[in-house]
Amino acid sequence: MNTSKRMTGRSLISLFLCMLMLLTVVITPASAAEDYRGWSQSDSRWGRLIMGDDKAATVSGYGCASVSMAKILVQSGAVASGYTPATFVKYMNQIGNYVMLPSNASGSIKSWANACKAGTGLSFVKVVDTSSAAPVVNYINCGYYCIVGGQTKYGGHFCAVDNAKTIANGYLTIMNSWSNTSNNINVKYSNVFKSLNKVVLFKKSGTTPTGTTITYDTIDTDTYYIQNASTGTYLTLDGGKDAKAQNVSVAAYTGAKAQQMVVTYSSKGCTIRPACCASRLLNPYADSVKSGVNVNIYDVSNDGTQVWGFQEVSGGYVIRNMSNQSCVLAVNGSNVEVQTYSQGNTKQIWTIKSINQGDTADDTSNLNLFAAITNDTYYVKNSSTGTYLT
Repeated sequence: MNTSKRMTGRSLISLFLCMLMLLTVVITPASAAEDYRGWSQSDSRWGRLIMGDDKAATVSGYGCASVSMAKILVQSGAVASGYTPATFVKYMNQIGNYVMLPSNASGSIKSWANACKAGTGLSFVKVVDTSSAAPVVNYINCGYYCIVGGQTKYGGHFCAVDNAKTIANGYLTIMNSWSNTSNNINVKYSNVFKSLNKVVLFKKSGTTPTGTTITYDTIDTDTYYIQNASTGTYLTLDGGKDAKAQNVSVAAYTGAKAQQMVVTYSSKGCTIRPACCASRLLNPYADSVKSGVNVNIYDVSNDGTQVWGFQEVSGGYVIRNMSNQSCVLAVNGSNVEVQTYSQGNTKQIWTIKSINQGDTADDTSNLNLFAAITNDTYYVKNSSTGTYLT
């Protein structure tokens, strides 16, 4: 009897333990697949690996290009599941594709073309010098894979570009390799780089990425009225209020400073500042340069999203955002936004006129000026030559 009771107690305990184990399995989440975008140079699996024959050239210290290349191989589908930067570095050492001592560049990738051979179906195209994010975004939109190089507060650095996030975000988005956290993922390039100096281009073997080469006009630095070709209305800062995130719209001509746009040209493109603002510039909302995003003004950030390119087309200019050149300034009702470029869409075409050229065509004060001229006899003098109509 007592034995039977003891057996029953043990059975209950066993049953309880089994249920507890089952419950533990159910409530413990399965480990997620590793996200290659977050790979860090200092990861213990490869951080101490030496690149070439210089013992100081470890992945942790100098492996940004190698980690970036491993990410490009994965992103492009050139390697199988389970591939890591360790696999890449071991292959590069095997084929002797790191710069050796006594070069000051020891540990650097010797040949990008040979680096592609670590996978299948990826080809090196070329290295392009650029100080702007705009052409890089354009390359991504055309179907290339890119590694950007430039200067950070710590010195020279390479990062792989995240194609999907760049397209989704509307600005150049990179996969950094400094930390071993999610901070490497979905990073705006200007949060890491002080300046860019090059982009390394790759493509899927046997493909020809296509895109349009865009030529921009050199716009004189001046103050302009910017008029939409479809509506005839003018680019206007709402209420003439110099405030962070103040909306930009279009309105009938008034000649007020809220409609006077200071366009400042540089080799990277143009900034547009309402004359009533001390410094704030036209900027897509939240730096998101994708179709349908509102345009406002924001503090100067030295960011590509505040830089615009004037491309001459029939009827005026298309004003493209240099962070994502597929998006242009456009009207939507009385509001202003960025939209994907559509050839011939007059809502995306603008004419510009310097305020120093005199009154605009539909300035009613111009009509009042002529109304003040009475019937009489006049000498008509040319303001340029000083000579008279004869």
